[in-house]
Amino acid sequence: MSDTSLFWTELQKQKEGQASSSGQPASVSSPAKPSASSTQPAAKDAVKPKDGKGGKVSPQASVGEATKPGYSFFKVTVVGFVLHDGKLLVCKRSDSKQFLPGFYELPGGHLEAGESPQQALQREFVEELGVKIDVLAPFHAFSYSSQTGDDIEIAFFARLANGVEPKAVKPVDVKDVSQVVWAKEQEIDYFKISPQELETMHKGFRLAKA
Repeated sequence: MSDTSLFWTELQKQKEGQASSSGQPASVSSPAKPSASSTQPAAKDAVKPKDGKGGKVSPQASVGEATKPGYSFFKVTVVGFVLHDGKLLVCKRSDSKQFLPGFYELPGGHLEAGESPQQALQREFVEELGVKIDVLAPFHAFSYSSQTGDDIEIAFFARLANGVEPKAVKPVDVKDVSQVVWAKEQEIDYFKISPQELETMHKGFRLAKA
């Protein structure tokens, strides 16, 4: 079984464990091909209905209703854990951001239609930091909610592409990423980082040393 398959199997087990303790069905599953008898996913698994003011309404919705304005799909964010000489690449979100302004995080962004997670992460690094990377194996994931809906973040080990120097990593647009830092593991605890993102960083360091 590949590293990616093992990752999705572990992620599914984690989500099922969370669902059993909360009484809610798991919202993330391993990718699978649709069967001939089931060409469309159940709407309640595919969407998170919202009212016109951003509040959640009834969890039951038909596929037709889900295409109307006011419904949002579960989004996927991918981030890269990039080390160089024992230091981690960390980005500071712009202070003008609505969600977590001024927080530090792993670089990355949302998937776009038709992209694989690896392709999305490579695109985000070029768009936000102006550099190419090699994407390796996924190692951690968690879910969270923001003003725009529910997200799942998947963290991948990654490395700068051959010939790319760390000093070349700079913000392309300060309205998105305002600063980049190469930080040692003991330094990241002093940054303004969300608890889940900080846990992801520490896990990356632990696995990188193994």
